[in-house]
Amino acid sequence: RLTLAEINEYLMGKFPFFRGSYTGWRNSVRHNLSLNDCFVKVLRDPSRPWGKDNYWMLNPNSEYTFADG
Repeated sequence: RLTLAEINEYLMGKFPFFRGSYTGWRNSVRHNLSLNDCFVKVLRDPSRPWGKDNYWMLNPNSEYTFADG
């Protein structure tokens, strides 16, 4: 489980594309996390569900989708 900021940092460290001047990809990542059933949000603080510091993780029912990378 990772926060959105941690996911973005990983992508920038792993793939050169994400280190460029184009930053629109950040919105794409956020959009896909929130709309794709493969990902679930885990509240860090249940009293703040709108907070930007929540965790994201793979939906256990969708892990097979990522089994081969």
